[in-house]
Amino acid sequence: MNQLDRIQSRGLTLRATLVGLFCVALVSFITLWAEQVIKRVAIGVLTFPPAAFGVFVFLIVANRLVRRMRPVWALRPAELVVVYTMMLLSAWTSSRGAPVRLIPLLSSLNYYADPSNKWQNTFFGYIPQQLVPWNTGGEARQPVILALFEGLHYGEPIPWGAWIGPLAHWSVIVLLMFGAFICLATLLRSQWSDNERLSFPLAQLPIEMLRAETGEPFYRNRLLYLGAAIPVVIHLVNLAHNIDPNLPQITLSWDLRELIFKGPPLNQITNFRIYLPMSAIGFLFLLPSELLFSFWFFYLVFAKGHEAIILLLGQTLDRPGHADTSLYMASAEAGGFFVLASYLLYLTKPAILSGIRGILGKRLDRSEAGADEMLSYRAAVAGLTLIILASAAWFTTTGMSFWLALLEVTVYVLVISLVITRATAEGGLLMTEIVFTPLDVYGMFGRRQMLGARNLTTIIHATVPFAGDWRGLTLQGMMDTQKIADSVGLRRKPLHVALWIGMAASLVCGFGFLLWLNYRQGAMGLSGQYSWLSGVFYEEHAAFLNGEERFNAMTPISFVLGAGFTVLLAFMRRQFWWWPLHPLGFVMCGSWSLVVYWFAILLAWLLKTIIVHYGGLTGYTKARPFFLGLVFGEMSIAVVLTLLDAIWHIPAPYIAFD
Repeated sequence: MNQLDRIQSRGLTLRATLVGLFCVALVSFITLWAEQVIKRVAIGVLTFPPAAFGVFVFLIVANRLVRRMRPVWALRPAELVVVYTMMLLSAWTSSRGAPVRLIPLLSSLNYYADPSNKWQNTFFGYIPQQLVPWNTGGEARQPVILALFEGLHYGEPIPWGAWIGPLAHWSVIVLLMFGAFICLATLLRSQWSDNERLSFPLAQLPIEMLRAETGEPFYRNRLLYLGAAIPVVIHLVNLAHNIDPNLPQITLSWDLRELIFKGPPLNQITNFRIYLPMSAIGFLFLLPSELLFSFWFFYLVFAKGHEAIILLLGQTLDRPGHADTSLYMASAEAGGFFVLASYLLYLTKPAILSGIRGILGKRLDRSEAGADEMLSYRAAVAGLTLIILASAAWFTTTGMSFWLALLEVTVYVLVISLVITRATAEGGLLMTEIVFTPLDVYGMFGRRQMLGARNLTTIIHATVPFAGDWRGLTLQGMMDTQKIADSVGLRRKPLHVALWIGMAASLVCGFGFLLWLNYRQGAMGLSGQYSWLSGVFYEEHAAFLNGEERFNAMTPISFVLGAGFTVLLAFMRRQFWWWPLHPLGFVMCGSWSLVVYWFAILLAWLLKTIIVHYGGLTGYTKARPFFLGLVFGEMSIAVVLTLLDAIWHIPAPYIAFD
């Protein structure tokens, strides 16, 4: 490595780390304020979070000003990657990460327990004391929880001490899961990036911006600013309407059930809306046309079409308690997930086998050993195996059976996380959600009541923080940031360290800011979605314990049919170049990701088809900066609007991210 390469690869410097830590705190505050207080700007829920990118834009501008005045002080591209990586982790952690899922989980049971739901008798006795900040042998609505939901009186101190022990205990399993994803990202990188050459659509805009720091003319393209101006103007018009309701506003969301399906039975169809996020259209334009077609086709024909058929036949539309699709589609998608996960692990076989040979003491060259990856393949395989076992063992300390804990962790890490990360790396989905949990897979083939009260209580503590909401999955970001790091020559070892520093800082800021907000303003006045998430699973599991679970013989059949259909789609796509349907379109079609983005996907597909038909590859290349500008503009203005609301209390308008 020559001197220039060594300078370029030094991204983890002291100044980059300090700037990164400052940005972690800033992004955490912006994210929590937007999503908890404003509630109309879901600024951190996306796989490409607007909070992180918006701050990154202003960091780039500031860095350019510094370069003009004192070039030696300016951050190099590799250092900017380190800072950006830390900001991504902060946005995800503060939005749908551990704090926002754990704090409601550890408090909502005590707050919402009452004589009507009998949660105190059903659940309290099965919760280990070290997991929660309240006395499990006491009554409902204890003072530490009552103050969290309803706010402290003026002058009362925040009870930090009650939370330190439980949060420290929970941080062990959170960091174990993070370590598992580090290992998995190491094993996946070479196959996805070097062999399959996936496009990583969500990494493209940061890569373009970082290349511009080395002299490429990205910022001199007028179409970039034309694209950026469209969402900026839309959201400024809506901001003006919020200030003065007499001014017009631009609608960005429509409920098709109210517009089209006004009467029974089709008005019972699950959520069917049009959302118009400009940034999603921008990213989706970068995807292959057949993938775009598959997403909207499967959503309209399979996800919504089968619901319409069931309702028109006079049947009841059975739904999982925690998903917005039918029980049959959820089961079929689960089968597809297992098939795709098996195939993706099979493709990773060379790295896995190299790791096993390394564990057995075989001599390997640098490439075989993965010497240039975040971890060696030997460390990644050994680490992933040990972490899965250690995580299952951790859950047994909460009272869960080891075999059930192992099922939960394995399906979470090696099936669901793997497939939805692929949906981001290949499919460019800005938000990833699914319609089943690991426990649902068990429920397709057996009665959950038979697991017993202790298992059904403690498995909630595995589902809600990890498998209950998939937005902000850090594995997705690890794959994207490795691609970004490669584009500027940043070595993966420093990136690995930056990931751990960023995660640790993000947890501290996320827990601290969220507890401060809850106790000062009262969780009841903030976003209620996360308390709802916890409550859904407590209600559902209480019904299981009361024997209200009805076994549906169609769910295992749907699981098998979904698995078989996914195999068929994969076979047809492999055998025939003209085959238009991608397996990812099927396995994601019932998810909230498609509920929100199906229309943006359809619009992006139409625009790309027209541009490529009449302009060919040249037309696509010329149009690309315009669509990147849509992302650039919407995500930047989202941060500005959040800060205006937080500092000057100017009410931010709704932005259709979620």
